[in-house]
Amino acid sequence: MSKKKKSLFKIDHIAQQKLDLSEFEKFKETSSKKKTQIEIRMALKRIFRQMELNGNRARTIDDYQKYMNNFIEVCNIVYISDITIDSIYEWLETMGSVQNSTKRIRYKALSAVLNRFFENGWIETKFWRVIKIKVDEKVKEAATQEDIDRLLRILDLSNYYEFRDACAVLLMFQTGIRINTLSQLENKHINFERKCLILDGSIMKNHKLSILPISDEVLQMIVTLIKQNNLIRESKNVENSLIFITYEGTSIQKSDKSNAIRRRLGQYSKDFAIPNINPHGLRRGFATNLLKKGASVPLISKALGHADLETTSRYLYLDSTEAANELREYI
Repeated sequence: MSKKKKSLFKIDHIAQQKLDLSEFEKFKETSSKKKTQIEIRMALKRIFRQMELNGNRARTIDDYQKYMNNFIEVCNIVYISDITIDSIYEWLETMGSVQNSTKRIRYKALSAVLNRFFENGWIETKFWRVIKIKVDEKVKEAATQEDIDRLLRILDLSNYYEFRDACAVLLMFQTGIRINTLSQLENKHINFERKCLILDGSIMKNHKLSILPISDEVLQMIVTLIKQNNLIRESKNVENSLIFITYEGTSIQKSDKSNAIRRRLGQYSKDFAIPNINPHGLRRGFATNLLKKGASVPLISKALGHADLETTSRYLYLDSTEAANELREYI
């Protein structure tokens, strides 16, 4: 009977546990001496633990687990050394008629995990990076100032919901923040003296501090919104300091896929025939405006909180050469 191996890490209650450094050193020593013997599932447990401790969203980790489990089962992967270019292509081929855009999402998850294997010293080269999945992407349009002005002329700003939504639209268009960040904004994130948002890493996708200026107009609208919010919370006996709330005083974000403002913007877009009034269109509009006004790609990338220039280039429909030329000015 084969001896059952003891797992080094437990996924449950990770946040309450501390790293067992003695076990880690033992694991690291074994890894360096016998790279070919690192079991894939043991390695994945460690990677997912690292992701949780780094603050990655549970949904992201769940997706990675799902795709990696499928990859392991389809290609019969036991050890990290079993992962090859051929096995990755085999996995992609088993997806059959699945659209290339879906294949690329799954491949990016696999690639992210392999990158972590590399960073931990379990893989010596990034061999998988030669794989490219071409996708004919639908061009996503950016919201324009004309779109914003048209919406504001239509909305009834004496109505709480429509005034709140107008604040959200202007704030996203002016700062480029994501809808999830908007949903978590609290009074403490507004610096009224400096006229800016000061966003701590806990509400940012990249987990980094971001400071973004806002106009006097938007600042005054937020002041009015906060006063109205206080009345709502008092009447509903709700305690929170969120800036964007429902008329019940609760968060606009009910789940990852359910957001009251996103839903209402979608309805405005449909009812008023303004196609780019949505969170992504507003964020893209922010980036496009900066580019038109002469901002460099690295500066725009910083403002958007992107991890690399390539992501920003796709946002602005620039090729990598254009981005590199912009960056050269800073060398």
